[in-house]
Amino acid sequence: MVMQSTPASSGALAGSFGQGDLGGEAVADALVVGLRERLPDARLRLVAGDEEAIRSRLQAETVPASDWAQIAEAMRAADLVVLADGTLTCGSSEGDAESVLGPEASGTDRLLGASLLAALLRRPFAMAGIGVGPGAGPGARSAMKDAHRGTST
Repeated sequence: MVMQSTPASSGALAGSFGQGDLGGEAVADALVVGLRERLPDARLRLVAGDEEAIRSRLQAETVPASDWAQIAEAMRAADLVVLADGTLTCGSSEGDAESVLGPEASGTDRLLGASLLAALLRRPFAMAGIGVGPGAGPGARSAMKDAHRGTST
C-alpha cells in the first residue's frame, strides 16, 4: 500500500525506536527519511522509548512507548501504521492479548501488541525489518505469523 501525497497523509511508526538498539534506530532513520522524500507534508508520529532522542534526531512527533492510549490515538489518526524493527526479536510471552498489551510488554510482545491494536482499530498496516528469533515461544511465533498475514501490503 502506498500513501497518497496529500496534506492529510499521516503515518504512525512503531518499533524499538529510542531504546538504544542500533538496528531499530537505523530502521527509524530510513523510514522517516524515505517517507519525507516521498511525502514531504505527511505527519509522522513515532512510538518511542526515549522520546527526546527521537524528536531531536529525526525532528518527528513522538508518543511514549509505554502509553497504549496515546499509541492508539496515533494509530487512529494515521492513514498507515508501520511496524518496524531492526533486530531479531524474541518474545517472552505466548502472544496472548494480556501479555502483549500489558505495561511490561517489550520486544516481540510489544510489536504483537501494536499489530493487534492496528487490526482492532482497522488501520492499514505494514511491517518492515522484523525477524522473529528461535527464543520466541510457539504462541508468540504463531501470533507473529498471524500478524504478518494481517498486513495490508
